[in-house]
Amino acid sequence: MIIVEERLGELFATLPKIVVESSSYNVSYGFGSHKDLLRFMNSERKFKGGVEYPLIWLETPIERDIARDGRSELTGMSLILATLSDAKLSNLERLEVTFKPTLIPLYNSVLKQMKYSGFIQLVNNGEQKVTTFYNYGVNEKETEATDIWDVLKIEMDIIMSGECMLCK
Repeated sequence: MIIVEERLGELFATLPKIVVESSSYNVSYGFGSHKDLLRFMNSERKFKGGVEYPLIWLETPIERDIARDGRSELTGMSLILATLSDAKLSNLERLEVTFKPTLIPLYNSVLKQMKYSGFIQLVNNGEQKVTTFYNYGVNEKETEATDIWDVLKIEMDIIMSGECMLCK
């Protein structure tokens, strides 16, 4: 069985850095439920001083059908593309500060890497459902602090094979 979480980790590790105002940022990746996300954020704060952004978070559970040839067919796979924001910004300012320089280029890079990975096939002609969240707060009693995000959430169907990413 293909371990989807690991394969996506391999893929996202090859994403180019996001450049914003002459600073470049590596993309962070994780996966799990909402509670897992909160634990991840708390751990990053404790050991690294904070979460590194932008962040790609694969929401679990992941529903998959396994074909006879071993490929995994994922229906409704959900990726959250998030970057840190400021609650004081207007939505119009967020377009200029977070969406245009960070989230939209990250979205384009994710789709491009998937398309050319050699082990992911985008289903339904590559159609995705994309939801925009402004001022998305991640806050529960378990968190030590609140991070305010701007988010693009992508839902898509893919077929993943066990092909070697670097062998092609």
